[in-house]
Amino acid sequence: MMKAALLISLLLSIQAHGCEKEYSFQLGPFFSTTMNIQIWSEFSEEVSRLSGCKIQLVSAPSYENYLDQIILKKHDLYLAPDSYGPSMAQVWPNEASPVVLHTDGGITGYIVSRYDIKKNKQAFTGTRLITPSPYTRMHLEAKDWLAKHGLTDAVTLTFSSAHDASIMALLNKKAETTAVIGNIYNKLPESIKSNLYTYKIPNVGGGIITGHKLPSSIKSAIVKARGRIKLSKWS
Repeated sequence: MMKAALLISLLLSIQAHGCEKEYSFQLGPFFSTTMNIQIWSEFSEEVSRLSGCKIQLVSAPSYENYLDQIILKKHDLYLAPDSYGPSMAQVWPNEASPVVLHTDGGITGYIVSRYDIKKNKQAFTGTRLITPSPYTRMHLEAKDWLAKHGLTDAVTLTFSSAHDASIMALLNKKAETTAVIGNIYNKLPESIKSNLYTYKIPNVGGGIITGHKLPSSIKSAIVKARGRIKLSKWS
């Protein structure tokens, strides 16, 4: 009788806290692996604790690989612009509401430069503007910004591996201007920011988007753990 009670207790414990499936969360190449861990580790640990299922964080080596993984539905969750949601709903009709979380008010982006476009436009001629990838919203905004100021042919566009790599390229004088999200720029000390000029980019909405139909327990855990994300505010 004692053994039977212990067995039932063990089975109930496994059912309450165990999970046969491991869920993968594709973070994309927006940040370096180190920064991804800083931003997302507490969140993934909290989702795991609440749901009983392990959440594996996955980084993509490039934007091309990241997009391929989304098209091939390789993972269960993706960090992506929330505008991807409607497209995913069409590709994966079994998931009626693919966006689990949205960033509140979006994520601010900036063109950050050593030069002041309003006072010294000529200084940009022959300089370099670096963005994370030609597939990013920041790159498109940078192209629009150059076109707006008539600098398309005067400035060379180059690419880095991530947003934090772009700001480091600026600081290490491998570029004179960059386009990054505000969360990266805001981490700089005031002593550095005081020597830079910024031009605000319209907010970019971010989302945690499902790649497959997920159990309600996982979705609920994601929503409850949103306060652990160290990147913007989410709802």
